[in-house]
Amino acid sequence: NIPSEIRKYVSLEQIAIDTNQLSGNIPSEIRKRVSLEQIAIDINQLSGNIRIEIGYLTNLTDLLLFNNTIVGSIPSSLSNTSLRAGPIPPEIGH
Repeated sequence: NIPSEIRKYVSLEQIAIDTNQLSGNIPSEIRKRVSLEQIAIDINQLSGNIRIEIGYLTNLTDLLLFNNTIVGSIPSSLSNTSLRAGPIPPEIGH
């Protein structure tokens, strides 16, 4: 699992925990890391939905989710974010 301890690190700008065989869901605590610019959680075994809370991260420029089994819609608020999550829905463009 992605450690829920990320809530302790208020000023995080990057999370890079790719290729670690992590499983489970993206924790809801991610929404409180408003300074995040990059999330790299690709090449793991994460599942569940793309958390709508990720859309609250207004500084986010890169979101890497590929090679997981995450499903669901990408929040429209991420339309200006560099996404590497697999197929991009047509309503977002790219």
